[in-house]
Amino acid sequence: MTRNSSILGWLRVSLTLLLCFGLVLGAVALSEAKVRVRVMAEGWMFDYFPQLRNWASDFNEKHPEVSVEMLKTPNTEDVYKQFLMKFRIKRSDMDLLIGPHSGNILPFVQGGYFEDWSKYLPAEIKADYPEGFLKACSYNGKLYLLPFYDEITGIAYRKDLAQAAGIKDAPRNWDELFQYAKKLNNPQKGIWGMSWDTESAWYFMNTAYVPRMISLVGADKVYDKNWVIDTSSKAAHEAFATFKTWNDSGTYLTIPNVAKWEETEAFKAGKVAILGHWLSHGAWAEESWGKKNIGYWPIPADKYQGSCIAIGGAAIISLSSDEVKKWAAKFYIEQVIPNLDKALMAAGWTPLRKSVYQKPDSPSWMRDILDQSLQNVVYLPPSAIFYDMQETTALAIQKVLLGQATIEAALKEATATINKAYQAAAGK
Repeated sequence: MTRNSSILGWLRVSLTLLLCFGLVLGAVALSEAKVRVRVMAEGWMFDYFPQLRNWASDFNEKHPEVSVEMLKTPNTEDVYKQFLMKFRIKRSDMDLLIGPHSGNILPFVQGGYFEDWSKYLPAEIKADYPEGFLKACSYNGKLYLLPFYDEITGIAYRKDLAQAAGIKDAPRNWDELFQYAKKLNNPQKGIWGMSWDTESAWYFMNTAYVPRMISLVGADKVYDKNWVIDTSSKAAHEAFATFKTWNDSGTYLTIPNVAKWEETEAFKAGKVAILGHWLSHGAWAEESWGKKNIGYWPIPADKYQGSCIAIGGAAIISLSSDEVKKWAAKFYIEQVIPNLDKALMAAGWTPLRKSVYQKPDSPSWMRDILDQSLQNVVYLPPSAIFYDMQETTALAIQKVLLGQATIEAALKEATATINKAYQAAAGK
């Protein structure tokens, strides 16, 4: 009996060990069977939207057959050069990239590294985006970014100051905007009629020069087919003349003793009556100071109504397997987009879907003027010389405003510089 008991005991222990070993192997096999999806998001997003990691966890709970991992990029444009280099040798650290914008996708699209979203995007979701947003994220008719954020040029104004000056309606054209600024300008009381950034290359190009061009010639005439801006045109001359007139007749572009990065604070404090900028700058002032005295106008129209937009989105990496690409798209559509809409609204940014920004309880600047602003849209172009164009046009306007060159001479020099940069980029 003792011997039999020992044998039975040994068998029980052996069976228990085998069972445990089997369970471990099963768990490992189950873990290995999960579809692994690596989601890379730009570093700044984790600062603004720390909920990103929670969204991945929530998705994993709903879909136990998938494991979504959130990864973080450095906050630098150079990181895209690193991604591109790896893609060229068929290596990838990600399956979904959240953060690229319309201005930096071209080399990835031309290399075949970004997947067309069309096969993954339900028709009802696609229809919820304004056409201009999707066009900004497309190339040769294919959608390579599914957008999640944008910046739209517009005008924020102080309602209290406008009301005191008898101004009730949005300016119908650029000259009327200038007249409003003159009427609101009161340096003796420390109130400046308008601030419009002409010193920063990025802001001058995208929040001043391009919107003025749109109002004169329409969105499709600002750039040529190669996404090169025409600085030799009559409209370019007229746009420069607009800012020179404003500058020469008073301080309507640069506020004394106020650095450009302090403009939003000056506007919030009532020292600036009109702020021409991305709409988010007005929204930040409204969010931190209150809605009572801050209102919004679309960019004025002369011949055309419209605006410039900067737009970012998510790209599916073509090097990933078909199964992984399917789950990457599902995660972004199901989990990221709905949650980001709420987070963007809270941060004062523009949500992209009509079903969100057209709601009665959405902020007035979204509900009342966004559709007007999107009638004619120019977006950050996928051009190899985009930054050259920005710096060249910003330098040209400064020479004009400081009296160092005539408009004709400054634009002639700018045209030569831009054409030379394009020829070099095109290998000609």
